[in-house]
Amino acid sequence: MAKEIAMYQQPNTIPPITAELGRCWEQPATSGWLIDEESVIMPKRDFDKLAEYSCTNPTALYAGKCWKRHVENPRKGIDKWYLCFCTDVPNEPQFIDINAREILLLD
Repeated sequence: MAKEIAMYQQPNTIPPITAELGRCWEQPATSGWLIDEESVIMPKRDFDKLAEYSCTNPTALYAGKCWKRHVENPRKGIDKWYLCFCTDVPNEPQFIDINAREILLLD
């Protein structure tokens, strides 16, 4: 059965990928990133390695999966990148939570 998407905040940690479907998903190691309630700081080389899903969500959502999303609205002066990542919902195995944090890059 596919997991449903829940929309509420989880702790500021990205869990390791343990799902069988995650064997083939490629993403940079997240251990060196600094993350809080609003943003994540990461090296540019890690940003470049993240898959981009700006208009959709990737298929096969599972805890630990990360991607980047571009949000742009020229009329409002918005041009930002966000890190999206999945976490499990405690006591609700049929749900997955998608979290988002603004990406700040280290040069």
